[in-house]
Amino acid sequence: LCCSAAPGADAEGGLGHSGAEPGQPATSKFYAQLRPVASLMEAVESGEDLPRDWAVVITDVVSSTKAVDAGMYREVNSMGVASIVAVANAIGSDQAFPFVFGGDGATMLIHESLVPVVLPSLRLLKRLAWEGFELDLRVGAVSMAELAEAGHEIKVAVLNLCQIRDCPCRARGGQAHYMLPVIEGDGLAVAEAWIKNPSGEYLLVREDAPVSSCPSSDSLAGETAEDSAAPADLSKAFNGFNCRWKPMDSRQGMMVAVLIVPMSETLEARARVYEETMEFINQNLAANGLSTLPLSPSQVTFGSAASLMKGGSLGREGSRVHTEAFLLAQRKSGAYYKILKWKADLFAFWVQRVWPGWMPILPPVIPALKEPFSVFRRDTYKEIALHHTDYMKVDGALRMVLDVTPRQLKALEAFLAHKYESREVCYGMHADDRAQVTCFVRDFQANHLHFIDVCGGGYTAAAK
Repeated sequence: LCCSAAPGADAEGGLGHSGAEPGQPATSKFYAQLRPVASLMEAVESGEDLPRDWAVVITDVVSSTKAVDAGMYREVNSMGVASIVAVANAIGSDQAFPFVFGGDGATMLIHESLVPVVLPSLRLLKRLAWEGFELDLRVGAVSMAELAEAGHEIKVAVLNLCQIRDCPCRARGGQAHYMLPVIEGDGLAVAEAWIKNPSGEYLLVREDAPVSSCPSSDSLAGETAEDSAAPADLSKAFNGFNCRWKPMDSRQGMMVAVLIVPMSETLEARARVYEETMEFINQNLAANGLSTLPLSPSQVTFGSAASLMKGGSLGREGSRVHTEAFLLAQRKSGAYYKILKWKADLFAFWVQRVWPGWMPILPPVIPALKEPFSVFRRDTYKEIALHHTDYMKVDGALRMVLDVTPRQLKALEAFLAHKYESREVCYGMHADDRAQVTCFVRDFQANHLHFIDVCGGGYTAAAK
């Protein structure tokens, strides 16, 4: 996934690559200049080293397992997606960066000069996570220079999923909008461990100090809290965060979140694990080629807060619209919050009941409504959404959401158990009868991404 223009396209908010602006460091073009490939194995084996002047930014919800067990998996998921939205909006649509949604947080790779740029938005998200849901969002960063000096590596490649999936968005001006970063190397796990260290030296936002520097790079410390926040337009920090899909029932019987971590340190062996896993799924589970995909256009239905009320208060599904309105309004009460929630209700009512085919969106007239300007065409949106969903990704582990029968689930678990016994992988799984999707919508034409996880815990539960 990445949020900028595709190779050779203008930078009008697409979801592919773009170059750096004049005057930027040459290495800032690193990700934009990677050649997209059309094979997962090629992506794993041909990844290029992340430049030393880039940084790994990680967010995650502290004690996310407890929050999930308390029924807050929707809110936990939302904080991970909101992290990506906040960073993308802070650096602008013309800046490409790789990111991976991890269920209870996100991993993002950005040039170290951008760390002070994104910091105000991430600081705001941390505050809102606590004020709105009493979730403690950890925000940290590690410079690639320090990881390299300690002998660790991160390799990055780009997978053109629009080409692989023959996405209809390619017919819209010839531009592929969905590029999947494939991130490998032990540096990701090391960076996460350093950020989670109780010393807190790699935290960007701390309880006792607004900004914490990374020892190896003063640039990651950025400016003071007051200086860095001053130029940022935080009113737009979460524009595009969209949380309107109803949870989707499994068509096969079970939705399963799968987390597979190869135990080998060599890229060749890790690539072989991924390849064998995908071959097993395609040959033994996917009877008709698409049977394991977790969603279809018919499953994309929109709900409103009002339609999901339970006993006069928001139920766990109804909290979707509550979360969207809360982040966009940056408050959990008041007239503006209510207006944004009513807007989502009106959207759902219109596209489900009044005029299902299309709906005009006119935010230039009322920009405070924070709705992407475009004509919403439901069938086109649903078809592209099927291809723009991150049901498979790699960030040092293979993460997948699959729709399987109980028999297929047992076969997959037996396959992975054998791999574990032969010391090839560590793995985790979480199954439920539904999946949930949180979205990043720049417009309703083709520039929208959809982050999927399994209800009841998803990747967070699989990682236990």
